[in-house]
Amino acid sequence: MYGKRRRTLTRLGFTTTTSGSDEHPPATDTPPHPSPPKTSAEIAQPSDQQPTPSQVRAWAREQGLPVADRGRLRPEIWKAWHAAAGTMPGENP
Repeated sequence: MYGKRRRTLTRLGFTTTTSGSDEHPPATDTPPHPSPPKTSAEIAQPSDQQPTPSQVRAWAREQGLPVADRGRLRPEIWKAWHAAAGTMPGENP
C-alpha cells in the first residue's frame, strides 16, 4: 500500500509492513478458548423468574380458562396467573 491510504492506516495505529526491528516480536500466545457451553440449568434460569406464555397458557387451560392457541395472552389471564402464583405482576411478555 502506498500513498495516502498507508499514511492513514499508520496514523490510526495499524501496521502495514514489518520494519525488521524486534520492537514487537510476534505473539506466540494461543488464542483464548471459547467458554464452555451453558448447562440447561443456566439456560432455564431467566424463565424461573417469569413464566413463558406457553406455561401460562397451559396453566389457564388446566383451570378451564379460554385461551387462544397463538398470540398474546389477555391481561385477565396474566392477572389470574399472578394471583394464583402469589407473585407481583411485572412486565408481561
